[in-house]
Amino acid sequence: MKTDTRMIHVRIPEELHKRLRVSAAENDITIQEWVAVAIRNELDRMESQNNRKKT
Repeated sequence: MKTDTRMIHVRIPEELHKRLRVSAAENDITIQEWVAVAIRNELDRMESQNNRKKT
């Protein structure tokens, strides 16, 4: 099953990119996978936090 994807371009400082590259390598994943997981986790966290505020 193929999932539709979209591409984004993000400029980050060189030092942050180095840290990202190392973290991705340590976790044996691509930078693309690392970023997608980080975005998903942050969106889930924010949605959860917003849901707690509503109750």
